[in-house]
Formats: sequence, C-alpha cells, structure tokens
Amino acid sequence: MWRNGGQCLPQNSSIFKALPRQLIEQAKKGYSSDWDQISSAVRRDAGYICQGCTVNLGSKKGLLHTHHINGEKSDNSLSNLVVLCADCHRKQPYHGHMCVSRKDVQHINHLRREQGIVNIEDTWSQAIRFADPALQGVINHCRQRGMPPPKVAHPIYSQSQQVIAELELAWPARKEGIYLGDKPDIDGWSLFSLASSMYHYG
Repeated sequence: MWRNGGQCLPQNSSIFKALPRQLIEQAKKGYSSDWDQISSAVRRDAGYICQGCTVNLGSKKGLLHTHHINGEKSDNSLSNLVVLCADCHRKQPYHGHMCVSRKDVQHINHLRREQGIVNIEDTWSQAIRFADPALQGVINHCRQRGMPPPKVAHPIYSQSQQVIAELELAWPARKEGIYLGDKPDIDGWSLFSLASSMYHYG
C-alpha cells in the first residue's frame, strides 16, 4: 500500500500508471487454459452488462471482465463467475494487483452518465461506490464535516456544450472540485489535487 497524507491509498487506484511486474505476473497465474473462451461466453451471455453497476459495455467490451467470486481462478463453475466492468472489478477484495487507467475509468463513467447510472441521486453511498479508490479518505473527511455529497466524474462544459474537463468529485453549487492527473483549466472553480484536497477538506 502507498500512503498519502496519512491515508492508505489502494494499489488499484487509477492514479498509479503501473504496478510492480512481480504483482502482475502473480495475478496471471492459476487460470485454466480455456479461460479466454469461458470469459468471452459468460460476458456475451450477460449481454455485456456489468452485474455490479449495470453499465452496458457493448460498445467497449474490453472494459468488461469476468470475476471469480471465491477467488479460485481454476473454479469456472457458472455459480462462481460474475461479469463486472473494470472499475467494479478492481474494487473487489484482494484485487490490489489491478490497475485501470484513468482513461478507461472515465470512459466507463461517461457511459454510466449516458445510461442514467451515476449522479442521478447525490448520495454518499454513490460517491463511495463510484469514486476512484484513492479518494475514499477525502470522501470520509467531507462526510464527517457535514458537507453535501459530491457528484462523481462531473463533466465541465464549454459555452458550446463541449466537455472540456472532468472532475473526479465536484460540488457544483460551491464551484469546488477534486481532480486526478493534470490540473484542468476551468475558470471560476476552486480545484484541488488529491494531496491538496486532504489539507483543504481534512
């Protein structure tokens, strides 16, 4: 685990571009020789819909995974397999080896917004469920301070209604937001990185 501002950061956060090769190689072990075919069939039978958040990934099938519920990679019984988007999959227990890029998470969240899954209700449970794992400490601080729940993966539009940036967490009424990666150029907003948000909201 890495630490930032006194908080443990999960290894499966999208802020980490890569993980040690040893962890990656270890994660590949244990699958049956026909796993790719089994996984493809299970995902197809699920209609390419995540059984965690219900996002439809028919347009981006590579972001849909098949997860072994009991953790045994050799147990391919149908009762042990569940179809999950990459974001839901990385948040499963003992999946610290998974590294999902911010681009892929943003694409999943874009589809979630289009399909009416995220930001329909502003609740803390939704923020905890859909936010990047690295932000859980900030979310807990904000909740304890009595702040309203944030919007997750909040798009910022230009006057021509083009998306010019996407904030990981946002409070539009306060014009405040948290970003991961490069700081977006948005006029009129107070923006915080992961590190600065721990001081601001902590």
